[in-house]
Amino acid sequence: MCCDSEFYPAVLLLPVKVEDRVRFVTLLFSSPAVVEVLNLFKLGEELCQRDVVKALSHRSNKTVIESLKKLVSLRLLAESVKRVERNGKRIRVKCYSLTEIGKWYVTLFKDPRDFEPNTLHQLLEELFIKFVERFTELAKKVGFNENEIYQHLLANTLKTHSKKLHKEISGNQ
Repeated sequence: MCCDSEFYPAVLLLPVKVEDRVRFVTLLFSSPAVVEVLNLFKLGEELCQRDVVKALSHRSNKTVIESLKKLVSLRLLAESVKRVERNGKRIRVKCYSLTEIGKWYVTLFKDPRDFEPNTLHQLLEELFIKFVERFTELAKKVGFNENEIYQHLLANTLKTHSKKLHKEISGNQ
């Protein structure tokens, strides 16, 4: 199978049930604002609703808040409520942070160079492990033997890398 070099390889973690997958993808891509909101988040960082609304001042408050709700319902963001003091009054403030799944989606919509190399390495390793686990489960359900799966993965990986290495060696001569 050939991959076009103009396309970025991505693994999406999606819900198991087909109808949930359709809902997930439809909600996530329902508006550019949803992806815009998601892109504001950095790994390990919490943003409060007020900060998100301010950062996206070109969008209506309603659109930004609806986008936050969609991302929470998709379980890409976790919502928390904090009590803070403003102008001498104690008020409740909604804050958001990326969930484990949310981390993967942030990497999907950002340039890999925007991440610390160690952080990106760790994320890619975790994602690869999750992908192989889920792929193995699915392959077993359709009748593949687990050893066959791993042998096939390893053989194809080695074949791909040996071709790449051969090209590099040939190009240097």
